[in-house]
Amino acid sequence: HISPRDPLLWAAIAVRSLAYLLSGDYEDAIHLARRSLQFPNPSGYWPHALTASASAHLGQMETAQSEVKLALQKKSDLSLSYLRKTLPTKFEDGLEPYLSGLLKAGLQE
Repeated sequence: HISPRDPLLWAAIAVRSLAYLLSGDYEDAIHLARRSLQFPNPSGYWPHALTASASAHLGQMETAQSEVKLALQKKSDLSLSYLRKTLPTKFEDGLEPYLSGLLKAGLQE
């Protein structure tokens, strides 16, 4: 059980958001990504990139593009190639729903 005082609780929720995104449940992915931002000290690009990808899959392009910009404010060199190199996955195309959504949202290769 995760403590509600855990300083990395936002990250655990963001990982759940990624799981929902990868399974095609984009609305719940967005909900959890936004929830992760409500905790003190959410860091990094994760919540914004997750929201961008899921929003793009839902055709909410204005939100998707806005969230990519926010993700880039957190990590200016964020790119699809960076994500492919740094995110572990058991299957070669395991992150494809995440990455294809980010591509649609305007993240550069």
